[in-house]
Amino acid sequence: MSFRLQTLISAEEHSALKAEAKRQGDSVAALVRCAIQDLLARQTQCPAADKIAAILKYTQYSAPTADIENMLSEIEQGYDLE
Repeated sequence: MSFRLQTLISAEEHSALKAEAKRQGDSVAALVRCAIQDLLARQTQCPAADKIAAILKYTQYSAPTADIENMLSEIEQGYDLE
């Protein structure tokens, strides 16, 4: 089932939407539907509390860390040994 949605936007927003829709070779309606779907998909992703809990869980482990430049240098040195 589909529903009609009516909303008011400014002339500038409408012009920007029309230009973007034309650039993408699609309609303004399709662009708006896509934006709504993207918004809803982002909101159904992992809640912030779950992300924080996962980070806290993994802070219990100790692992070697290094500066990215040092890590890359060591990797390159390993290639030279082959």
